[in-house]
Amino acid sequence: MNKKTILVLLMPSVFFLTLAIFALVSATEMFPNRLYTQWVQYQSKEIVREVQNGQFRATPQKLAGMLGDSYHEQYKMQLSLAKTHNVQSKVIGFGLLVGVALQIFVIYKIRSKIPDIDV
Repeated sequence: MNKKTILVLLMPSVFFLTLAIFALVSATEMFPNRLYTQWVQYQSKEIVREVQNGQFRATPQKLAGMLGDSYHEQYKMQLSLAKTHNVQSKVIGFGLLVGVALQIFVIYKIRSKIPDIDV
């Protein structure tokens, strides 16, 4: 086998490596970013400060509204993360299937052109 044949056979591995790098880099995107976490902490501290200073006048309607808003925001964030995970999983899955098909195709294509390779 010459160098060209070896490089052609290794091309699908480069594709797999690219998918692996994509998966590893995008894995950190599934978690809330630092700015959002800081914003949530700031909002929590503001509410605690208002309660301690007596500025927070809680009524049952206001507490129910805040609780509902909190639940809906958390639900929207989880839904967004689930959609992102779903899309990334599909991209990686289909990419790997295409990579496997490409590698099988390349191996049989090279094998048919070079009869002295035993696979």
